[in-house]
Amino acid sequence: MKIFIFVSMFCHSKEKNYTPKLLITNFLIRIMGNNFIRRRWDDFRKGHTVYLIFTLSFVNFILIFQRLLIERVPILDEIFPSLWLFAIVFVIAYIPIAILLGRWHRRTQVRIETHLQLMNNPFMARNFRILLDMIDGKASKEEIENYRKKLRSIEKKDFSE
Repeated sequence: MKIFIFVSMFCHSKEKNYTPKLLITNFLIRIMGNNFIRRRWDDFRKGHTVYLIFTLSFVNFILIFQRLLIERVPILDEIFPSLWLFAIVFVIAYIPIAILLGRWHRRTQVRIETHLQLMNNPFMARNFRILLDMIDGKASKEEIENYRKKLRSIEKKDFSE
């Protein structure tokens, strides 16, 4: 019954005969209209790939490297007698190398990636076309006003949801 009352809050029909099917349908349409599910899916993907899988793959690499190389090569086994010692040395060496690679990527590759993304983005192409048309005086007042409305709606968005 609580779900029925909660779902009925999202139904804006003038009819008072709400069937459960109508209420659930309206509720789902409202959620999908607000991109709720898409945002949660995006949050899941980012949390999964950036944090969880990164951490799991990092630990997995250390464990596999220890088991397959360090324990089987006697000289390395003497240098790193415990997993913790190897993990500490590995992290101390790995972090500066990763920072250097990340810096190289930011300085050389990000420019290329951004350029490719912009060249394949129809929204940005339309924005630049309208800007050029405005400069040349070819854009209609309606196009300019629609462009302004779209930009205002983007500026007002709260991306913290």
